[in-house]
Amino acid sequence: MDKVLALISAERLRDALVRLWVVADERVANDRALNAWESGLIPATHDRLRKQFLKLFAEGKSIGPLPAKQDPLALIVALDEHLAHFTPVHRVPRLDHEIDNARYWLVRHFASRRPNARVAGQHGNKSHWFRYHSVIPAEYATRGLRLKVQVREAPATTEARLKVLVAADAIRVFVGHFTDAAILTSEENAEGKKFFTGLTDDGARWTEIERQLDRAVERHADLIVFPELTVLPVHRERIHAWLRQRLDAGETGPALIVAGSFHERDKGRRVNRAELAGASGLILTHDKIRPFGKAEGVAENI
Repeated sequence: MDKVLALISAERLRDALVRLWVVADERVANDRALNAWESGLIPATHDRLRKQFLKLFAEGKSIGPLPAKQDPLALIVALDEHLAHFTPVHRVPRLDHEIDNARYWLVRHFASRRPNARVAGQHGNKSHWFRYHSVIPAEYATRGLRLKVQVREAPATTEARLKVLVAADAIRVFVGHFTDAAILTSEENAEGKKFFTGLTDDGARWTEIERQLDRAVERHADLIVFPELTVLPVHRERIHAWLRQRLDAGETGPALIVAGSFHERDKGRRVNRAELAGASGLILTHDKIRPFGKAEGVAENI
């Protein structure tokens, strides 16, 4: 926090916001800093400090360490809001922030920023506090891969985005869907939360998957995506094998597949896991962060 306050004193407010984003994910006493800050939040104090911080930012004054450490979330909200409404707007994302030898994009959101999103109020979710900005690492390193991230200003509408992709002939995405009669099977706990265990007809689903894969090849898809909770882990392995065989044989077709996601048990944990696969096999694994709740009609036991 001392480094954040030093950046604020030096009027490097955007750098300070980026550092707060990074610090929020650091570990404090075996917990994520953001979670610890939320647990200690006192609403009345939070609102008072937020207004106090906004006033200090508007007057160009420094912020003392005691109030900042008392409620870092009030500092985040005030700084995020001040940069959004009272400083020159940078519509084009800027890669000019370096924290501990790592570079970050600071992205400003406009107009309809997460309207009425249920996830915004979830415990431990940054978007509840960083409402006008996101911070994105310029590079990711995972599973032996190094990915560089380039952020550009997007066209205003979905239609405009699609026109840009088509004009650039950038990437063709095939999204599969299933019309078979297979139904999800599940275990339900005392709270009514469900852990999905399989499908009533695995064979019918695999037949439908093969049909969808053939359609994707016919349409020259570069990326195939199957919906959540539609593809069993055993099917996923067969899909990955299908992709490797095609690429090893030199056949044209998709380069990447996201074979849906499904509930799994992993070292005592229950997860809803999705995987990205390519010619070399598994590339990335993602476990769902925010489970469905009763508001969506079914509560996940993960």
